[in-house]
Amino acid sequence: MGEEHIFVTNLRVHGGKGRESVGPRTFVAAALTAFGLLLAGCATLPPGMDAPKSTSTALANPETTALGKSADALAKEHPGLSGFDLVVDGAASFAWFLEIAATAQR
Repeated sequence: MGEEHIFVTNLRVHGGKGRESVGPRTFVAAALTAFGLLLAGCATLPPGMDAPKSTSTALANPETTALGKSADALAKEHPGLSGFDLVVDGAASFAWFLEIAATAQR
């Protein structure tokens, strides 16, 4: 029963007299160290990111594909509107991705 515990909310040190807190210098030093490690981790790109990239191009006539014909028909029905839609559900997003990949012709 006489043991003292660490209280994270007020930064008490285990084994102290109960009123000893970590000083502001220690707290600032720990925060700066954590921030420095975070910056060091983000300072370099992952391996392979500097590899040469191939150029990509859009199809010259996308309306010749089945997906292009479908999108073209919807665009004509709703002039001035974009085909952009946010999908919040991950499962629905993945299902749409698989459906589009399955119907892709090129």
